[in-house]
Amino acid sequence: MLTKFNYFLIGIFVSGIGSLPLGYLNLIALQLFIIYQYQGLFLFIMGIFSVEIFVIIFTFLFTKQLLSKPKLFFLIDVFTILFFIFLAFSFLYVDIHAYKQNTINQSFLPIYLEKVPIFWVGFLLNLFNFLQIPYWASWHIFLIQSKKLNDKISIFYLIGTGVGTFLGMFIFVMLLHYFLDFGSYLILD
Repeated sequence: MLTKFNYFLIGIFVSGIGSLPLGYLNLIALQLFIIYQYQGLFLFIMGIFSVEIFVIIFTFLFTKQLLSKPKLFFLIDVFTILFFIFLAFSFLYVDIHAYKQNTINQSFLPIYLEKVPIFWVGFLLNLFNFLQIPYWASWHIFLIQSKKLNDKISIFYLIGTGVGTFLGMFIFVMLLHYFLDFGSYLILD
């Protein structure tokens, strides 16, 4: 029988490794940290986790039904590709607009997100991060089949996923910031 602490650790592990790959959320978190420091980063991650908690619960409860619908995963892939293309052009537009006006781009966010509070930027960007559905569904199937989780979701597992998301993104942003900062000292004139 697994203890509550085991559920907590499993949540930290699964969510932490999901936060580590270099993706658009991590890069935006890095930019927010550079501009707004720890408060901006914390608000952004809280916005991300506010969506993620519902995705975790949803995928846990409906994992078997989700995995039996391959068309759904195809639609998720198509929508994700379209969303990434939209994001790429949005960020490109911000840079082109700054270049045409011969200014330095102070705000890296697209115009539609500039006036949105940082918490809601994280919330909205993660709301359209549909790649997390297959990620969480496959982890839940594995954890249930290997008897690491039972059929009922544990509050300790959910708390662990929150801690894992925060720690994973925080550590990743701190490392990226360190290497970017360190790299600026290596540039030779």
